[in-house]
Amino acid sequence: MSRLEDRVIAFLTQYAPKRFTVAQIAQALVQLYPEQAREKQARREQRPGSSDKSKPLAQQIGAEISRGLPIYRSRYPLLQVIGERPRQLYIASIDSDEAETDGPKKVQPCVNEEGPAYTAAVSAKIPAERELYPLVHQFLADRLELYTKYVDEKRSKNTYGKNGNKWLHPDIISVEDLTAHWHTLVKGCVKEEGGRRARVWAFEVKRELDIKNVREHFYQAVSNSSWANFGYLIAVEIEERAMAELRILSATHGIGVIVLDVNDPVEGSEIRLPARERQTIDWGAWNRIATENEDAQYIVHRLQRFLQSGEFNLAQWDSGPVAPSEPGAPKRRPMKRNRSGPSPEPANAGRR
Repeated sequence: MSRLEDRVIAFLTQYAPKRFTVAQIAQALVQLYPEQAREKQARREQRPGSSDKSKPLAQQIGAEISRGLPIYRSRYPLLQVIGERPRQLYIASIDSDEAETDGPKKVQPCVNEEGPAYTAAVSAKIPAERELYPLVHQFLADRLELYTKYVDEKRSKNTYGKNGNKWLHPDIISVEDLTAHWHTLVKGCVKEEGGRRARVWAFEVKRELDIKNVREHFYQAVSNSSWANFGYLIAVEIEERAMAELRILSATHGIGVIVLDVNDPVEGSEIRLPARERQTIDWGAWNRIATENEDAQYIVHRLQRFLQSGEFNLAQWDSGPVAPSEPGAPKRRPMKRNRSGPSPEPANAGRR
């Protein structure tokens, strides 16, 4: 099954025009999709410090539906919401006076048909790019177990002049600890032998991709992320024709694609096109980035310390997984926002 909103719309469409409260919908989804419900519950229980663990699963799903309603309505003009306590949702008939006339009439998941009415409505609902970074950090830390760091382009020296650093560094660089779940003796042997103990991931974040901008944004990710073991382009919305183009480009260049769910970034987001792993980091390219940018240099230093000590200090990253030896620790530290992104101070899918 795809994202939560797709299940909500499918349920309401099946029983249209019957009206349901958010709580009724959430309870129905738990019963209709028992396997997904068990998986979601298991993930909740594995998250130390999560405030949602004490809530019944249906209650948490109901809260996620409520948070997503503004975006759901922008995507599905036939979705109607009436009342307040409790609110009721239903799908109106296409011929009904209640149905909005602008925008698509077709129920569509997160990769959508393009069109001026759709684009304007959805674009207005997508948060600014800088507001997406904390959501991306959550997904990378909880789902991919990466230590993540925002790279602020304003902290670059710009010694090459105007446009000298264009498409130089990604928005986020992450490090994966390959030894996180290994026995101490095995870690010691791998260190002595000089085996690989970490992989580096690079991410370019965009609000939306359409057929007009998809190639530009993709090649920006190729330019600033191909040096890492994995490189990804992340977006909240991707139009259908843009997705078709991305399949071709990804197969050629190895950059992966992630669709970010702003309402449920950890469980709702998905790797749509896995990246192709690069077996060795392009250290020359990373040296170029680190020479220009303080945040990138900081990440190199933190990786060096890990390779020397075998340990990560979560407090030195914007976000990261809980170490196996810290069962009671919080999942991630709070991120500061004193600049255009989180403060300076991340398994899994595959690329070249």
